[in-house]
Amino acid sequence: MLDKNGKLFGKINIIDLLIVLIIIAAIAFVGMRFFGGNDNDIGTPQKIRLTFFAPDAPSLLADKGVLGSPVIDFDNNNYLGVLSVYEAEDAYTYGYDQERGELVKLPTPKECFLTFSCDGEGYVSDDGLYVNGFQYSVGGTSTIRAGQTRVQCRLASIEILG
Repeated sequence: MLDKNGKLFGKINIIDLLIVLIIIAAIAFVGMRFFGGNDNDIGTPQKIRLTFFAPDAPSLLADKGVLGSPVIDFDNNNYLGVLSVYEAEDAYTYGYDQERGELVKLPTPKECFLTFSCDGEGYVSDDGLYVNGFQYSVGGTSTIRAGQTRVQCRLASIEILG
């Protein structure tokens, strides 16, 4: 097949052919990477509600939620939806009261339990939820910006609104 000059069938240089094939493969890879569809975004997006919980939020955030404000995953700069629920309650821990012989609630100063939800669109699958190509799973930790607040929290639930 190769002649004495290293040409395939006497016409094509094998080294040149390998270089051309590598260039075509690189172009195909880049094209699929940047212009190919996202496998997670198949179908029509569903209306969803994401509920987040921050067990140790600073108490100064207790009244900073403005319903209708944008909710953004701060780490990925990913828009999740609009703020639909914003609730805060005084944080507490449990401690043992030796006089009463039982566990009692002890207030945690300068902290609150913060629960908030946002309504948006995403693709629900067996391995979680995809919003704009980013995966979210219940129990996952994110830094979320909701209106004027930014807090480290966990995704507590994903609800399909219909």
